[in-house]
Amino acid sequence: AMLYVCLAFIMINVGREFELDKSRWRSYTADYFIAMATAAAPWLLICFYYMILLPSNYLTDWSAWKETLLLSRFAAPTSAGILFTMLAGAGLKNSWVYQKTRVLAIFDDLDTIILMIPLQIMMIGMRWQLFAIILIVIILLWLGWKKLDTYTMPQGWQYILFYAVVIFGLTHGIYLATTHLFGHDGGIHIEVLLPAFVWGMILKTKHSESK
Repeated sequence: AMLYVCLAFIMINVGREFELDKSRWRSYTADYFIAMATAAAPWLLICFYYMILLPSNYLTDWSAWKETLLLSRFAAPTSAGILFTMLAGAGLKNSWVYQKTRVLAIFDDLDTIILMIPLQIMMIGMRWQLFAIILIVIILLWLGWKKLDTYTMPQGWQYILFYAVVIFGLTHGIYLATTHLFGHDGGIHIEVLLPAFVWGMILKTKHSESK
């Protein structure tokens, strides 16, 4: 529970940093595919590296590939998030490089969430629960786009922590309810990352600048 609350807390703040000019949405297409490459390339390279380390007979073992893909998803590094934090620390917050890197970093996080869906399909197969999760992801992304920077609400760290607890409670509640109705294998597990990110997107961002 603490892990998911902390993840939600981080992703709400990532969503708060997400700024888009909706009139220039086509210009973000290239940024999105660049960010997808920064999310996918390390993942696949580390997967191949792990498979090379294994005995050669595992190269044709699909179950070994699935496990390695899952492991490498969490081992793959991405640098965009660290880079834009360092640029801000260097006093370059108003520079073009900072603005571009921030967009790439946030798209990178979003791609990481989306890439988990095919990985889930590979791990547990095609189930109706996954289609429900995909539908929820689409609705959340649409809501984030339509209501970007709309709602004025308190944004001190205590409130953001409270929002993170609520988001975890809702996602975990859905899992417990669907598990009760459909059995252990029928539960719908919605990761807190995307709901928290979208919640941060729809908040009207207020930054408190201080030393």
